[in-house]
Amino acid sequence: MLALLASLLLAGQPATAPAAPERTAPLLNHIMIVWGENTKYTLARAQPYMSSLATANAEFTQFFGVTHPSMPNYIAMTGGSLYVTSNVGCTTLDVPNLADLVEGAGLDWRGYNESMVTPCVDNGSYVSKHDFFVNYKDVKENPARLAKVKGFNSTQSATYAELMGPNPPEVVFITPNLCHDGHDCGVATFDNWLAGTSGDTFFQDMLSSEYFTDGAIIISFDEDDGTQGNHVYTVAIGAQARSAFIDSATYNHYSLLRTIEDNFGLGTLTANDAAASNMLGAFQPRASAVGWEMY
Repeated sequence: MLALLASLLLAGQPATAPAAPERTAPLLNHIMIVWGENTKYTLARAQPYMSSLATANAEFTQFFGVTHPSMPNYIAMTGGSLYVTSNVGCTTLDVPNLADLVEGAGLDWRGYNESMVTPCVDNGSYVSKHDFFVNYKDVKENPARLAKVKGFNSTQSATYAELMGPNPPEVVFITPNLCHDGHDCGVATFDNWLAGTSGDTFFQDMLSSEYFTDGAIIISFDEDDGTQGNHVYTVAIGAQARSAFIDSATYNHYSLLRTIEDNFGLGTLTANDAAASNMLGAFQPRASAVGWEMY
């Protein structure tokens, strides 16, 4: 009844961005995003471990990067727009971003960057153009928020122990280093990093975390190699991901942003994510998730 009255009162008013769905609890309590680099869909899908993940879990077979080169995709994912159009490296964008929405809802976030020593200082293994959050002014110039941009070592679990704890941040973005993400060493290296070979246990450790047991881990790529129309591998895994599920709708990074926004009821940032469809149909509600309205 309240919704009906609201719709009548708003009749004839200017259009606004879609409101977040009303619910008493998010479908997914935690979301982790892990990105590889510069790989076309067919090549990523052919890798042994990624192929097994796609077959057993929820695969989005028509997912696309927004543009080329890398950095604009990272900014589109967390800012909702192409605020940069090239790999400018460490910069300062004075625009609203996903960190603002998450904190505005009373939730927490992290950006974990493998091999990072100092945020925004490139070192050969970490580069700021692949950092999801450090290039926003209200993150970079706020010490408390900048502390949420962390470095880690994928062979030393102590460097990412909070992600395996009982109350990890609700939203986390993971950037492997320039070798492990496939940028410098090829996609087979990224596949091996995910599989946990050669002592890199980060991703395998996450399979025991609340991101897997009480949420979703979504693996994607920033862009393809320029040969398949920016078509990239994207798979969601976790206890709530539908098994052997194929979603063939067309999505891009704005869709993934919208998925996070809708899941946690955050609202939207720009017309791009407001116009995008979320990807929540790939997940099943928890038995205790009362009040969820799938749409």
